[in-house]
Formats: sequence, structure tokens, C-alpha cells
Amino acid sequence: MNMQVTGQTIAAPRPTLSPTDLSMPRSKGMVIGFWIVTALFCLQMSFTAYAQLRFPQVSEAFTHLGFPAYFRVELSLAKLLGVVLLLAPVPARLKEWAYAGFAFDLGSALIAHLSVGDGPEAWGWAAATGVLWGLSCRPRRRAPDCAVGTAFPGLAGCTDELSQSGTSMSPRKDTQKSAKNTTSINKKFKGFTAEERVAMKERIQELKASARGGPRADKADGESAVLAKIDEMPEPDRAMGKRLHAIIKASAPALSPRLWYGMPAYAKDGNVVCFFQSAQKFKTRYATFGFSDKANLDESAMWPTAFALTELTAADEARIGALVKKAVS
Repeated sequence: MNMQVTGQTIAAPRPTLSPTDLSMPRSKGMVIGFWIVTALFCLQMSFTAYAQLRFPQVSEAFTHLGFPAYFRVELSLAKLLGVVLLLAPVPARLKEWAYAGFAFDLGSALIAHLSVGDGPEAWGWAAATGVLWGLSCRPRRRAPDCAVGTAFPGLAGCTDELSQSGTSMSPRKDTQKSAKNTTSINKKFKGFTAEERVAMKERIQELKASARGGPRADKADGESAVLAKIDEMPEPDRAMGKRLHAIIKASAPALSPRLWYGMPAYAKDGNVVCFFQSAQKFKTRYATFGFSDKANLDESAMWPTAFALTELTAADEARIGALVKKAVS
């Protein structure tokens, strides 16, 4: 007999390797563009703060809008503080609050001018500055603990994505942090082989296809996809895959063929019960026929769930058929 118990439970190809969406560092051009827009925005806000403190005509405009004189001074100081927070290497949350404050300032300025009937010549500067605010805030995204996103849903995009992706808000630290970020990613995923990455990508495509097609499409297309995958296998795995497919269909008609991490698998009620892993899949010495924890194979305190295959004899086929029947019983 050439079917051997492998001595280990194989329920999935490295099940801990769930696909994840990595945040990669931004390009140099995007970083430069961000700093240009942010610098222009800060320059505009600094100038308006200075004008509110020094120019009489600006003071008259505040009176025209109905604001008290002391508010003009407070607003100017708040703008200057916000500019410092955007340019200084401070925690991202402080920058979030600075962007929130500027949003309230620009929005209130537009409302104030429109409420007294002012034309575009009066409120145009606020609108233009708002565009700069949006361009500066846009290259950022919300972090899981974003305070601004929680308190002000409209500002959920103002989390410092550049700092999350390895780019510091301090230009002098950009290169050093980017290098550390890249090293961390390389260390984290150092153990992934090319075959494992392919398997994860195949699983993503399977889930997308399942979501698009629905249960009926899965049942109709599953068997053709499994047979096509078996046909791609080299010998002797191709012959064993075809025999296993026939045995499983005959022994457990209730099981539905489907692909699972790019491998032929057979499911019941949407849950994979057994699968066939060719030797080429992960460059192993032998092919593997395995069962998941959904298979009803419990026997005492220890039982095999995976078998190494080099070829299939009549005795092996009979044993597999019996195991598959028991698995779905």
C-alpha cells in the first residue's frame, strides 16, 4: 500500500497565512506634492493670521460680520498654533485636531460672509484656502483610533497616512523611518514562499468569484473548475486527482466540488470537508489527501486527518471511499 499517514494534521496549507492588505510607503513624488500643498496652506493661514492682527481693513471686516474684537485676536493665535502643529514633528492626533480646527474656521468664514450677503470677492479666499486644506488632508487616511474620525465623521480622512506608511512628518527622519518600515515588512513575511503567495492570491480570487456568483454559480461551476485544476497537474498527481474525484463523488454525492487555495476540495454546506494537494503545489515530496476539522473522523483521542500519496492501489481507493463516507456521516 502506498498511502501513508503523514503523522500530522493537515487541515489547510498554512492556515495562518490569511491574505492581508499591506500599507506600502508612498512614492517620493506624492510626498513632495503633499509638502508643497501643505506649505502653501500653512503660508496662507499664517498670512491671514498676521492680517487679522495688523491690518485695519481686516478688523473692519470682522466688525462687519458681527464678531467681537477679541475673537479676531483669539482666532489669529489659534491659526498660528495650528500651523505649528502641521509643520512640527508632533503626534498624528494633534495634527488631526489642527486640521479639524482649520475646517471649522474656513467653514465658519464662508457661512459668515454668505449670511450677510457678501459676494465672491469677500468669501473667495476662504473657498480657495479650503481647496488647499482638502489637498493637504487628502493624502491621509483614518487610523483605527482616529479621534477626529470619531468626533467628526466628515474629517475621517485626516489621519496621518504618511507617518503610518513609513514617512515621518519631519523631513529629516523620512529616510530613516522608511528604511525601518521596509525592514519590518521583510522580517514579518520572510517565511512566505512563492507557492504560498500564489495560494493566498488564488483564495482571494475564489472568495471574489463566490461573492459575485452566489451559491448556485458555485455549485454549477465548482466541478468544472476542479477538473480544470486537476488537468493542470503533472503526472502522477493528475491521474490520482481524477481517481479521487470519482471516488469522492461516488462515496459522498452530497459533497460539492470547489477550489480551495487553488486545490481541488469538496464541501458540505459551504464548509470544506476534504481536499487534494498535489506535490507540486508546495514543492513537497508527495501529494496529500486531507480532511478538515468538519470531517466526522473522530476515533478515540487521536486519529489521522491527512495521508501521503505516491500512487493509488485498489486497497487505497477502498479505504479513501470508506473515510469519505464516514467524514460526511
